[in-house]
Amino acid sequence: MNTGSNADVRQDIADVLIENAMGGGQFIGLEIFPVLPSEKKNGKLQRLAYSQIKTKVDVNRAPGSNYNRVKHATTSVSFDCLEYGIEEPVDDGEAAVLGNYFDAEVAAAGIADYYVRLRQEKRIADIAFDSTTTFASYTAAVSKWSTAATATPVKNIQDAQDAILDNLNGQVFGPARWVLAMNKTTRTHLVNTTDIKNRAMYAMRGMGEVTDEALATVLGVDKVVYSKLKYNGSAVWATDKVGLYLVSDGTRIKDAPHVGRSVLWTEGSPENAMVETYRDETIRSNVVRVRQHVDELLLTARAGYVLTNIQ
Repeated sequence: MNTGSNADVRQDIADVLIENAMGGGQFIGLEIFPVLPSEKKNGKLQRLAYSQIKTKVDVNRAPGSNYNRVKHATTSVSFDCLEYGIEEPVDDGEAAVLGNYFDAEVAAAGIADYYVRLRQEKRIADIAFDSTTTFASYTAAVSKWSTAATATPVKNIQDAQDAILDNLNGQVFGPARWVLAMNKTTRTHLVNTTDIKNRAMYAMRGMGEVTDEALATVLGVDKVVYSKLKYNGSAVWATDKVGLYLVSDGTRIKDAPHVGRSVLWTEGSPENAMVETYRDETIRSNVVRVRQHVDELLLTARAGYVLTNIQ
């Protein structure tokens, strides 16, 4: 039996999946834990030790003397990229109905890709929305966002930003962006609050529905992301929580706040996720496989804040 050890990488199928934006824009996890390519399957990353960062540094220099030096303290965090994947056979008869194997393979890859990414989304959400052990910074909203007249989401998010900056000793090195994550149902409650409607009217000049851009402007964040994904019948992103995070890209972990990263072992899977195919004559099918080698890694809990009692 062909085990698929000589599977062919199918970048042509992967390109179609990217173009078609499989998942309908519901996958938001990588907005919070961006992909960090790694040449190693496992190892350690050095992250900023915010509790040890100097808040006072002497930068004065007398003529002829040496410059003062500063070295940021770091701590290490271990990662281990595990393999995840799933296969979808494309029967010869199925391909004949569609007229060609490529379209059938794209359809199969789309399904497999969805499930691989859904499981990754669940792993990220379990970390990002953990308001009991992962993030020490969390609080319950005094008034639920589902209570439109009395909810104060703008203040809630401003308070969350202040808490994160205090946790980082007010020191945000390098480029970073504020990302606000929630369930799509939560967003519906949010845009219907009196607090948001009154403020968004000015941001949008009183026209149309509240856009994501206007919402981000009103809340003072760079991006608002939301999802209605479900895993095993339950919401991946809970409707009673909202998460605010300082997020950075790039490969340098020590000069910017990274709440978390999705470490991708590039030798195992150059992309998140990659598509392969191989032939299995025992079932007269081309088998489409989608796989990845990743570890969703929390780097700085201080860079995240979970707001509960939203609904």
